[in-house]
Amino acid sequence: MNETPMGKKHTLVLENRRRLSITGAQDVSGFNEETVSVKTTAGPTALPWGTR
Repeated sequence: MNETPMGKKHTLVLENRRRLSITGAQDVSGFNEETVSVKTTAGPTALPWGTR
């Protein structure tokens, strides 16, 4: 498997601000109305979420 400098390959795809697809996710650390925290193969990622 190819390694990138940040770790194993992962993707985040947001479709029309409605559907989020993630590959390489290892765990959802937490979520609330504003943020989703995900542990990926490249490290932790925090995604702003919700309506604005």
